[in-house]
Amino acid sequence: MTLFTIDTEKCNRDGICAASCPFALIDMTSKSGFPAPIGIAEERCMNCGHCVSVCLTGALTLKTMGPSDCRPVPKDYGISPEQLEQLYLTRRSIRVFKDKPVPRENLQDLFRLVGHAPSGHNSRVVQWLVIEDAGEIKRLSGLVIQWMREVLEQNPAFGKSMEADILVAAWDRGEDYILHAAPHVVIAHGPLQFKDVYPVRSEFALAMSYLEIAVAAMGIGACWAGFFQAAVQFYPPMNEAIGLPDGHLSYECMMLGYPKYKYQRVPIRSLPPISWR
Repeated sequence: MTLFTIDTEKCNRDGICAASCPFALIDMTSKSGFPAPIGIAEERCMNCGHCVSVCLTGALTLKTMGPSDCRPVPKDYGISPEQLEQLYLTRRSIRVFKDKPVPRENLQDLFRLVGHAPSGHNSRVVQWLVIEDAGEIKRLSGLVIQWMREVLEQNPAFGKSMEADILVAAWDRGEDYILHAAPHVVIAHGPLQFKDVYPVRSEFALAMSYLEIAVAAMGIGACWAGFFQAAVQFYPPMNEAIGLPDGHLSYECMMLGYPKYKYQRVPIRSLPPISWR
């Protein structure tokens, strides 16, 4: 089978598929007027499926997917601006969780949604690790504290700038302000080679951002684990401790669980600076 086939009885030759192809791999200039792949299309296609998705009549079938394989978009699809505003304004970073795990099937549904996050060249490099064992989560928090103790000893000014003295003191009192005893710790990881590669590096943050918004819509709380990620970046034992595949790095980390408390008001936020040209 070639890269794609056209049902000539359905195709209305409107050229929408060609206009939507990110790399202009579809030719509309043949004598028949039907879409055809250009010479390098097989090699360069990134299998994004835009051509299948946009076709009004369902006439185009990629060798990897056809119209019947794809979920249709309802004609009344969409959320109102008011609903979107409510979601964004009421989202909070949750650091106090109920002692109740989120069912695994719910988490799987979340990751299915997150799989639709933007991905440069449709590379889909993000992989996930979900840590659910309370003892393991506490152990990882302890390693972050261990790193912070070393930082405070070697570079006190830097340690205090990230509140390490406060966090270590809280830990010594038996309080975990690193991973907050969250029921789930989610790590977005991938090959180390992408550490300094943009835009691939940004895919991990995009995927995690999609996850954060998705959980907020489902009554689940989330908070980015910044101290954990800092330890991964500056303290080599952390990456070894989480046991990722060889050559992989934790790019982003987030805590998940049901919020213990419900927020009653939207706090004030300033408008970010904007320039117009």
